[in-house]
Amino acid sequence: MCPSLRKKKRKLIELNISLSRKQVEDSISRSSHGVEAIVRGIRWSTGLNLDCKSSNGLSLASIFQLKSTPFFQSKDMLFELHMILFIYALKLREKGIVLASKDMVESTKAYREAAGVFEYVCKIGHTDWSYIEKFPELTSPVCSSLKLICLAEGQAVTANKAKEKGTSASLVAKLHYGVTQFVAEANASLLSKTNTQVKQLSSRFLDYVSTLGALHELKSGKHLAESLESKGELGEEAIGVLRRSLARAKLTNQCRSDTWNRSSRRRESR
Repeated sequence: MCPSLRKKKRKLIELNISLSRKQVEDSISRSSHGVEAIVRGIRWSTGLNLDCKSSNGLSLASIFQLKSTPFFQSKDMLFELHMILFIYALKLREKGIVLASKDMVESTKAYREAAGVFEYVCKIGHTDWSYIEKFPELTSPVCSSLKLICLAEGQAVTANKAKEKGTSASLVAKLHYGVTQFVAEANASLLSKTNTQVKQLSSRFLDYVSTLGALHELKSGKHLAESLESKGELGEEAIGVLRRSLARAKLTNQCRSDTWNRSSRRRESR
């Protein structure tokens, strides 16, 4: 290659490099201006008063429509974060319900994720929320119980699939009893003396929790009796298991009826 062509080629390469460098510098300059604008915006927004409003989805008012859904106002963004995470966890639980009949693995995964979010929500309470009229979604007992309910529902999916696959009756009985234990813990959290918001919870929600426990205790007793029968041990022990489960179911139904009667009287009095 002749010297003149070599020189022209070198100049062309240098020109391309200069153009590329200029493009990068311009891009950086535009980005820095954008960052400066964001910083100015943040400084300006520090003087804003933010009013965050959330409605109560678990109260007696919204479930029975006794009056318009209450709204609570706060200027704390952490309060809004709490409510967003609460709704996100409920959507994950809903996903688990939808997938229960289609994909056991994904369904149980969704339930576990929902339980994890509820667990996190339990930990982000704010001491300055005392000036807000609290409702159930803000209380640790409710979030803790919902975490346990999600774990129980996930295990219920596993138990039902295990039965479909022909797993031994004794193992299926243990899985159902595990659901009962989760629900018992959730009930204990909801009805604890430290939970002052229990009166604000809807009877439908409380009925669901107690019925879920009674249902799986019945299923556990049924499969346990089948296991004893397969071993040739069907006798007083198996009959006792079934009687105990039936007695629990009857007690749950009685409590539910009493709750609905009280709710009906409250509505009539209004």
